[in-house]
Amino acid sequence: MSTDANNAQINTGSVWAPYNEFTYTIQAGQYQRVNYVTDNFVLLETTANNALEVNFGGAMNQTNFTTGVQYRLTEPVPYVQLYNKSTSPVTVHFALGVGEVRDNRLSLVGAITTSETYTTLNVSRETFSSSGVITISAAARKIVLQNVGSATVYVGAANGFEISSGGSMDIPLDGSIDIYGTNGESVVIGLFS
Repeated sequence: MSTDANNAQINTGSVWAPYNEFTYTIQAGQYQRVNYVTDNFVLLETTANNALEVNFGGAMNQTNFTTGVQYRLTEPVPYVQLYNKSTSPVTVHFALGVGEVRDNRLSLVGAITTSETYTTLNVSRETFSSSGVITISAAARKIVLQNVGSATVYVGAANGFEISSGGSMDIPLDGSIDIYGTNGESVVIGLFS
């Protein structure tokens, strides 16, 4: 076994702990040294992307890391040093090890848009009267219109969004909307809430 000047131990005969996970909160502009023999670094999670730089065993420079990035060195080093380059504290969760480390967790960074789910669907078939206007007033989160007539219908105004015969339109709406069409023609209206 050999020891470097910083007292980090390197076991040259076998691997003591081939993989370990760590979590640290590093203050703004501060360093955190982790004495652990490694040839692999994986940033699993961080509270601030683009805030972390890592130095491997006293190398001449630091490397930027974001969530999900992994780096494999050609030789083991006795420690890593983490630097928070941001102006706020950052918490980092990372893995060190000897040998290849694969993390197949999904990492999503930034704003994530999810799709809505609905608990109720009310469907009705409406026929245009001589006024040529059907007003839908409902506390629905989504309205689906299907033109089941032979003539084009318009949404929002007499020359508004066009729905051809057989066509449909989804509208995220909580309120009222007017549909314009020809007397005697029909539309199917689905109200999702």
